[in-house]
Amino acid sequence: MSADALEKVILEVFRQILRNPGVTPESDFFEFGGDSNTAIDAVSEISDHTGVDVDMATIFFYPTPRELSAALAGTAQG
Repeated sequence: MSADALEKVILEVFRQILRNPGVTPESDFFEFGGDSNTAIDAVSEISDHTGVDVDMATIFFYPTPRELSAALAGTAQG
């Protein structure tokens, strides 16, 4: 899966989890109200939708959809 395709999935997951349609590819998950509990939900949803095993710490190091998708692109299957 390409970084662009991952970014779209991650962006939609962030919007749903944070209940905020204004989240953009550059929006920081935690600055938009995310916390450790919602991060668990986001990581699980991203894994379910992409087949990529996302380590919980990754969302803390790469908190925007753009950064996270770039970080995960090399591990994506498909």
